[in-house]
Amino acid sequence: MLAVALLLAGAARAGDRAPEFPSDPACWINSPPLSLAALKGKAVLLWYYDGDCPTCRKRWPELLALSQKYAGEPIVFIAVNSGSPRDTVARYAVGVGCPWPILVDSNRRFEKATLNEKISLENIYQAYYITADGRLLP
Repeated sequence: MLAVALLLAGAARAGDRAPEFPSDPACWINSPPLSLAALKGKAVLLWYYDGDCPTCRKRWPELLALSQKYAGEPIVFIAVNSGSPRDTVARYAVGVGCPWPILVDSNRRFEKATLNEKISLENIYQAYYITADGRLLP
């Protein structure tokens, strides 16, 4: 059920090419920089969260279990945090036990390129899907 809800959340421009991920290593936690080319042939689930959101924090066990369910499958789970400094995101990742690659979008460029609205406490549960051929879907 959560997987379906995640894939249906948000309002992306269905079918658009996904924007490239930042190549700066400082924008990543738990991973070197990822690229669409390196992920070709894999699906990507982007989970956008607000570090100040208690509801988001409570969702992590379910999300991590979902990623474990698909371990070994051609899908990559990436958390995206917009607007927070890298050290804050790193502490949060440890606190929730997130081993996924985390995109630290401090300047909100990636968020603006993929979402129709800003991630905030009023606008949570944003998830997008990048297909194996690089299309961005809600």
